[in-house]
Amino acid sequence: MNFSKYVNIPYKYKGRDFNGCDCWGLVKLIFKKEKGITLPDFWYTDFWEEENFIKNNIRNVNIIKVDYPFKIFDVLLFYNKKRNIVSHMGLIIEDDKFIHTYLKNASRVDRLDKYWISRLYQGVRYSG
Repeated sequence: MNFSKYVNIPYKYKGRDFNGCDCWGLVKLIFKKEKGITLPDFWYTDFWEEENFIKNNIRNVNIIKVDYPFKIFDVLLFYNKKRNIVSHMGLIIEDDKFIHTYLKNASRVDRLDKYWISRLYQGVRYSG
């Protein structure tokens, strides 16, 4: 699968299309375009509330927690130690590579390296 069309989408808070996306908007856009799945926006807000997203069913959106090795379309949740919350996410696109929009920059692909692993909170998989 070719994810290159999702690289360099400008950052836009609460953006949900090719004109601009935040980290959740990018995940949502890719799920819609590549899998035909419309993830609701309220799923996004529940990720910030640890007790809610740990459950296997978040407001009727089924997810399961997954561990390494991750598969394509697994969502990675990253922890902000300073703020003590999950505050970022990305989407696995191959082996140890994920796509995300980070620090108000355009979307990009990064390797799941030591930096990102140290911030990784959980992997989750949409289960339908």
